[in-house]
Amino acid sequence: MLVGDMGEFTLDATFAEGLTEGEDYEVNWSSSNTDVVDVAGSMYEAKAAGNADVTVSVTVLDDEKYNEVSKSFTVTVKDTNYETVQLPYEETLVSSKGKFTVEDVEMGGLTEVWKTSKYGMTANGYNCTGDVESWFVSPLIDATSEKQLELTFEENLRYFADTNTAAEQATLWVREGDKGEWNKLTIPTHENVDGNNFSNVGTIDLNDYAGKTIQLGFKYMATTENPGRWEIKNFSVAAGETVEKEEAGIKYSVSNFTATIGEETDFPVLENPNNLDVTYASTHEEIATVDENGEITLLAAGQTTIKATTEENESYKAGEASYMLVVKEKSIEGKDVFELVTDDSSLAEGDVIILAYIREDGTAKAMGITQNPNNRSAEDATINDDGTITPGSTVQQITLEDGFYLNVGDEYLYAASSKSNYLRTKADKDDNAKAAITINEYGNAKIVFQGSNERNTICFNPNNNIFSCYNSTSKLPRIYRKIIDSEAVSLTIGATGYATLYYGDKNLVVPEGVEAYTYAVKEGKLEESWMYGPDEIIPAATGVVLKAEAGKYIFNVTTDEGDVDNDNMLKGSDVDEETTGEGCKFYMLSINADKDPQSVGFYYAKGCANGEAFVNKAHKAYLAVPESMAAKAYMLNGTDAIESVEAESNGMKNVYTLSGIRMTGNNLPKGLYIVGGKKMLVK
Repeated sequence: MLVGDMGEFTLDATFAEGLTEGEDYEVNWSSSNTDVVDVAGSMYEAKAAGNADVTVSVTVLDDEKYNEVSKSFTVTVKDTNYETVQLPYEETLVSSKGKFTVEDVEMGGLTEVWKTSKYGMTANGYNCTGDVESWFVSPLIDATSEKQLELTFEENLRYFADTNTAAEQATLWVREGDKGEWNKLTIPTHENVDGNNFSNVGTIDLNDYAGKTIQLGFKYMATTENPGRWEIKNFSVAAGETVEKEEAGIKYSVSNFTATIGEETDFPVLENPNNLDVTYASTHEEIATVDENGEITLLAAGQTTIKATTEENESYKAGEASYMLVVKEKSIEGKDVFELVTDDSSLAEGDVIILAYIREDGTAKAMGITQNPNNRSAEDATINDDGTITPGSTVQQITLEDGFYLNVGDEYLYAASSKSNYLRTKADKDDNAKAAITINEYGNAKIVFQGSNERNTICFNPNNNIFSCYNSTSKLPRIYRKIIDSEAVSLTIGATGYATLYYGDKNLVVPEGVEAYTYAVKEGKLEESWMYGPDEIIPAATGVVLKAEAGKYIFNVTTDEGDVDNDNMLKGSDVDEETTGEGCKFYMLSINADKDPQSVGFYYAKGCANGEAFVNKAHKAYLAVPESMAAKAYMLNGTDAIESVEAESNGMKNVYTLSGIRMTGNNLPKGLYIVGGKKMLVK
């Protein structure tokens, strides 16, 4: 054995004979020189070059007496210093073992196992009197600079009992360095050849070991029964042919794309000509999500990057493709109006402005919400007869902050270069994001960022239809400030399309695109009691459910009064208020996680039993139902209310769909259900 070898001693036939399972016997191993071979139980470790006598003793209980039989054998430990060779490494192994080393483990009574011959290096167990194990080990092969690696050799197998025995007793192994763990390799063509004919075993892939220093070992084993002969020649390890992998080829046809919440959209489709497995991701999942099939769901206004990636494989490199997705709320005409600012001293912190360039034909181009890599988009804006502007949802509304910083949401506009016309955004405030604003006699605004970057003035570029920073003052924009009605109510309806509203002291005008409903419980069902359409008036102190596509809506205040629905069971408060009601139970509007329209309804609020406190949020409506009519939930689609749940005799509870239909049986289809007044998802 070699220094560093670790393994296990086994009982030879002398000791194994007569020892049967169930007998009471004890085996002990010991070493005469633990500095050379250290023994623990039957496990050994070769620690240093030299000789050591290893003794095995077997104590057997025979006729109620203990008999001990011992045997010693000498173990020689070699400290082999392997030579290191470079690629390609070749040995004919004809009449020479080359730079290989023979390492005997068990000789089986033989004086030599591997021998040189004029045919090739030969291992033979003929005339052995016991088990044989001997290795033919290569020098260290330096493949550290290679990416592909392969091995070939020729062999001749004779006298083995059969092909399967040859495959077990003539094996090939590889390891890293000279101390690594040996790993068995598969010999592609490994047959019991009858005769003195050598055959090429084929090419053996060593790519897992490319870039490393390795050793190869031919392990020969034999027993007294049909010991075989293994001949090897024309050994060669060389760098394999490097196959240049193709590009993945995935791509999107666009770099930017704009979509609107609530509108049908044909999103960009990934081109995948090689049909590779793709992983999709969205950098801002609060804006939009993308599933494993690339299907996109819009959630909120903003920007996110949709990214597709593929992993490297045998034929293709790793690939990546992406585009910037700009998500808009649905445009609601007339919700915001902006008037021209002619006096820069009137600008103040908190003002909401847009930047618009007025062309010679009287039309306007306003700075858009799309942030290109180095500039901002320009969008059409409507100029009203009175000179005000009504922007669409693609126009960027900017909030002025102290001094002035131009806030565009979570970030600030800033001049990004002294040599290039760059207008970008960033999260922090510095002088390159702080602007000095002056307005000339023509109403044009000079917006100059105060940092060290010299291209620092916001201008419109009509050739590229963008807004960016320049070192000139041509094509200056104008500033339009939002006209704020301090009495108006601004409300955002999310992706579910539903919200509640209550104002105790304001008559509110329903904006375009919105319907407002009151509700009452009649004969166990929640029914629409009254509907207020666009331009109609929701009376003060009236709780309503709003239905609209996702977006931001402005409810103007009026002194006119609307029709009051005396049957309305929707209540509310103008402040966060702890509410109690003798003889009533309270319900809150909710929708399930899958946003299933059938699940929208008023669900019994926890802690809202008769006489208990219920905290209602300011300007939100809730449903107050008399105790005698109370159920677990009321759905907006007018189906039966979900009644109280009672335990069944089999331990199950009554189960209802979200539309109030009672389910029976134990095997429920996938979906969302009401069990015990709580929602339960069956996957």
